[in-house]
Amino acid sequence: MESKHYDLVVIGSGPAGEKGAAQAAYFGKSVALIEKEPALGGAAANTGTLPSKTLRETALYLSGFRQRGLYGMEINLKDRVTARDFLYRERLVVQSEHRRIADNIKLHKIDLYNGAAAFVDAHTIAVNPKPHGAGLTPQYPRSHPADRFHPVRSSREPDDARRMKTSSTRRRSASGSVTGA
Repeated sequence: MESKHYDLVVIGSGPAGEKGAAQAAYFGKSVALIEKEPALGGAAANTGTLPSKTLRETALYLSGFRQRGLYGMEINLKDRVTARDFLYRERLVVQSEHRRIADNIKLHKIDLYNGAAAFVDAHTIAVNPKPHGAGLTPQYPRSHPADRFHPVRSSREPDDARRMKTSSTRRRSASGSVTGA
């Protein structure tokens, strides 16, 4: 299995992963992005936000709910709208987002690997490739597990901190992983 050194290894190509990888690469860091799914974008682009909002907006548009009358203009919509009409627009929007993400990764010269990431040690991540994929063991100089970081409160925040929830207010299990988010 190939071994390669990176300044940053990002697991997941969702909005935060994509933006974080691109920003690090923009500032000259060597970056690897590992995505286990065949499509880039995470849940936001594939199953959650983008598809559901697109279907909602398509329904509103096709229903004429948001259409205002314009003097001298008439808009005719189909009497019967099918599921195919809805899904056509949703597919176009999702495919456009996949292209945008792939173009952004290519523009910033980020190495993209398809497979499931697993920590080997504090400085090594193994990528278990999908069928017909190339294996990789990226290594990076420093490890920063999430439990080493703590939120910093601004002096401009209100004094009633009891009502404010941060990542450090979550319950932690015995193994140190975050539970009950």
